[in-house]
Amino acid sequence: MTAGVSRSTIKDFECHRHALHRSSEDLLVRAFEMRGVQLLFEGDETFGVRLLPPLNGTHS
Repeated sequence: MTAGVSRSTIKDFECHRHALHRSSEDLLVRAFEMRGVQLLFEGDETFGVRLLPPLNGTHS
């Protein structure tokens, strides 16, 4: 499963070259949630994760 975001976009974000566009962020968050990873936010900052059953019912 892919999030629909290019590798270069993710790499640039990880290397602090630029911030994510809101649409790219939404795609990434949704992809994590589909696999059972909930990002926990406080204000504008991500401060942790919670593991949940995947939304699509699979673990692979």
